[in-house]
Amino acid sequence: PKLGDRRKELVVIKSGGKMKNYVQYAVNQLNETGKVCIEGTGRAFQKAVSVAEITKRSVDGTVVQTVELNAEDKPAIVRDALDELLRPAEVPFEPVIRINQTLSSN
Repeated sequence: PKLGDRRKELVVIKSGGKMKNYVQYAVNQLNETGKVCIEGTGRAFQKAVSVAEITKRSVDGTVVQTVELNAEDKPAIVRDALDELLRPAEVPFEPVIRINQTLSSN
């Protein structure tokens, strides 16, 4: 597939976005192209899982789903001389979930 086609299939979930809009777009893509990729990072991780589950239940037919879990490095944070130490609660990476859904021909 062309690069533009892959971008259409990708639904990038943000923590501030409306779930109904993400679900509607994902369902439309799944019905039109037969596949969709839902991706969420950091605080949008759980929302991506919810969007995928709602999408899976909203289409007619069987949906085959694969899930990838990764971690991405966070961008470097500029610190001044007084704040040189990392606090134990700070994590240098963010979780990433990528959920691929395809309509089954069965």
